[in-house]
Amino acid sequence: MIRPWFLCAFITLAAVMWAFEGGAFFTYVFTAIAFLLTFIHRKKLSFYWIGFMLFWFIMVMFWTGLSASGNTTVYTGDVTQIRGTVISVPLERPSGVRFVFKTEEGEKIQAAVPVMMDAPEYGDKCLLKGKLERPSPKWNEFGFDYRFFLQQQGIEWLFYAGEYVCVSENNLMGVLYRLRNKGLSGIEALAENQNEKRAAAVIQALVFGERTLMEENQREAYQIIGVSHLLAVSGLHVGLVIFLVLFLLQRAGVTKESSLTGILFFLPFYIVMAGGAPSVTRASLMSFAIIAALKMNMPVKPADTIAFVFILLLLWDPWLLYHLGFQLSFLTTLVLILSGRILSRPSGSIVTLLRVTFLAQLASFPLIVFHFHEFSLLSIPFNLIFIPYISFIILPLSLLITFSLMLFPLLSKMLFIFAAVTLEWFHEVMFWVNDLSLFRIVFGQASPVMVFVMYISVIAFFTAWDRLPFRRCAPLLSAVLLTALIQLALPYLNKEGTVTMLDVGQGDAILIELPFREKVYLIDTGGFVPFSDGPVPAGPGERVILPHLKGRGITEIDKLILTHGHADHIGEVCVLAEKIKIGMALYPIGGMDSPLEREVYDCLADAAVPIVNVSEGAVWNTNGAQFRVLSPNGTENTENDRSIVLQGLMGGRSWLFTGDIEEAAERRILHDYPDLDADVLKTSHHGSSSSTIPEFAELIRPGISLIPVGRNNRHGHPSAEVVSRLAANGARVYRTDEKGDVSIRFTREEGITEVKVMVEPETQERQ
Repeated sequence: MIRPWFLCAFITLAAVMWAFEGGAFFTYVFTAIAFLLTFIHRKKLSFYWIGFMLFWFIMVMFWTGLSASGNTTVYTGDVTQIRGTVISVPLERPSGVRFVFKTEEGEKIQAAVPVMMDAPEYGDKCLLKGKLERPSPKWNEFGFDYRFFLQQQGIEWLFYAGEYVCVSENNLMGVLYRLRNKGLSGIEALAENQNEKRAAAVIQALVFGERTLMEENQREAYQIIGVSHLLAVSGLHVGLVIFLVLFLLQRAGVTKESSLTGILFFLPFYIVMAGGAPSVTRASLMSFAIIAALKMNMPVKPADTIAFVFILLLLWDPWLLYHLGFQLSFLTTLVLILSGRILSRPSGSIVTLLRVTFLAQLASFPLIVFHFHEFSLLSIPFNLIFIPYISFIILPLSLLITFSLMLFPLLSKMLFIFAAVTLEWFHEVMFWVNDLSLFRIVFGQASPVMVFVMYISVIAFFTAWDRLPFRRCAPLLSAVLLTALIQLALPYLNKEGTVTMLDVGQGDAILIELPFREKVYLIDTGGFVPFSDGPVPAGPGERVILPHLKGRGITEIDKLILTHGHADHIGEVCVLAEKIKIGMALYPIGGMDSPLEREVYDCLADAAVPIVNVSEGAVWNTNGAQFRVLSPNGTENTENDRSIVLQGLMGGRSWLFTGDIEEAAERRILHDYPDLDADVLKTSHHGSSSSTIPEFAELIRPGISLIPVGRNNRHGHPSAEVVSRLAANGARVYRTDEKGDVSIRFTREEGITEVKVMVEPETQERQ
């Protein structure tokens, strides 16, 4: 029989889904599960219990609805100063020190102040002077949704403070966070070189749940090979900390009963010290519930405990449901709890560890594919090797290093050096494996239906394994493999092609996917052009293009078409050449003589990508699509006019991609191709007034005009005159600074079927 707390957890989940998502696919799934479980056990459930569950469902949905609709603001954009309290740990970023600020009016705001010696601390009372801004919407399909991230915390505004005055306030939380920051600083101070900094980052993550010191490539490597969960403070970490505290208390003469009571008081403080992530909160609360039940001589089952903690956390903060750490932590823990019969079968310790790793990896596989769009085949062997290494060597060392920082600094340094040396070997292997793309399978974005089908196959296998020996239920693994293969095959079964104008800021990047994934072309890569000597952020290659390719399940670009040699068009070639396979690169005739062009040439040569110089007259055909180059012809006088102009016939429609050509090149094309037209025009030079002359617009008369352009760019692009000219000639104008990514879908039979933008007008109005 299903236990009451377990059933109540499913009812709570369904109620939260209805409040947040309405009639979404998984809302119906979890609701169906809750009612199915109730129906199956209806004879064992009293009428009052069923009535209570219905009442509970309504109340949770109402409570969550209040949380979802609670983001109201008392401010307008003209506020220049605010008073309030720092209510989160300030984090230093390249753009400044960021923290959550609760104003005197009771509203939470994400604040940023300049990096200074006297940065605000948790609990400080501050006066901030600056400006309010709305968080940006999600501009890229597979980009980070910062506005939704802040909405989950009840935040509607950003405040950028140029000046601030803060007064420290002594309170318990402030003391705890200052103690935590002192521990983080002490660990960071132990590192004297790059390898030791990586080790310090791991120790900070294991002890304090803090990953800000971790380099992006280090974080990405842990994620790709499937061991990032080892850095999350979870059940094993909490168990070791409890053991150490109990050991110290009992060595000091405290009785066992009093020691357990001390643990109950210690755990809430430890949640704060360890960063308060869902995994540490879940593990700490489960430990608290089990210890409290033992002290009261109450029988307790792990399944009841995890269900109770799940309900408690969702009631406390329903937005946790969208936190990946929350999802993975509860899912893998639940699977291991319910797999008691599998794990208890006679076997050696290595076989048991392999079972635990396999259960956890298989349970998280659909979620990993959904969120990260890829899976590493090395995740199981790496977990098998590194779970014992991290859990039983590095984690205890990390705790000892941290506890001895104040009392025994020399011992702390010696232990740190030993940990850093062993972690250096680990990281060398990890980075080497991370470069072996052979072991990474890119699935692309899985739909909710595919995730559901994957979990049905996984549950079927787990159910069989719970009752039968592994060798007898192993064939059911083929069902899991089949769902994975279907996900991989879906793009090759899709009759729709897509042309996507990616929002890479002030630059061009156009992705062409032909129907049935026959070919993939990328026209230009965008590029970051720094205007100061400050920290250089990640460029659009890492932020936009690579995540989009992964989300679309693309592992190879057949042709990289580089229209000309300016940084906003070829600036990210080296990033892409290092990360993804490129069949060939097309470049306009005229040489590659500038420093940037020579750098691009070297990057492509290092990646063994052939470079083909093209000019007017070059043509190629694929099954159902034709392409020809209209320019350059070798007589151009400027780099912009040297741009490759590409005409494509796809889906029975004419497409024209014009690079950055200006008036001279446009007039030559007018003369040489008097019958030229285009249903879709990639407007040249970001809509500059030096391009798209009246005669060119009148000849082309596009139905759709695409303008890739950066928001608030210093060039004043696009020209209002050009936009009006295109509209007057019948074009619907789509701009990346207003719409974000713009995708045009087409089929061979129906032509253009849909134009999809990332930012709708009502979202844009909130800017």
